[in-house]
Amino acid sequence: MLAVADTDTMKLDEKIAPIDLSTETAVAEWFRALRARGINFHPEESFAVLVNGESGQPLFSAEDAERLDALMGLAYEVCDPCGVALRLIQEPDGEPARTRPTDKPPPEVRESEYGGKIDVTLIRAFLRSALGDDAVVDKVNSLIFDHVAGGMYHRTVVASSLPGFINEILETATGADWQAVADDLIAEGHDLHNEGR
Repeated sequence: MLAVADTDTMKLDEKIAPIDLSTETAVAEWFRALRARGINFHPEESFAVLVNGESGQPLFSAEDAERLDALMGLAYEVCDPCGVALRLIQEPDGEPARTRPTDKPPPEVRESEYGGKIDVTLIRAFLRSALGDDAVVDKVNSLIFDHVAGGMYHRTVVASSLPGFINEILETATGADWQAVADDLIAEGHDLHNEGR
């Protein structure tokens, strides 16, 4: 991965090597500082692999790269750094991302193979919810980050990769898992029913 810098070895300061990374906001500020210096990084990769785009030499000394890697380890303890980096990349000119108005098409309904009619909006909301679950979100964020920041994968490749994340979980689930979920739901239903008496 390339990074452009004025000198072969970049020196650390309090902006790109902060003392406090105890909140997601602090992590976001750190990432903004790195981007402001022209450092093109991926949260899952070591800073030791970054090189000066002009000289091809390591961007950081081994000691400084190790320090930055340790900071990234701290970042992982308080948030999902890939998700934070992705949100920052989507910010126009360093400003917090704003919700863009969208023209919503009229509701579309699809019929399932079981004859049920399901609003497409609900289908997409379900998929977004499933892809945001802890079981798959790291893989999803990494894929999206690689597409947005790394220029990897066509958008259709991203779309065709997403079902696999959900299917892997569904295919791994056993009858015992479904029974455990059913038992939890039944217990909750009994609790609600008893509260209503």
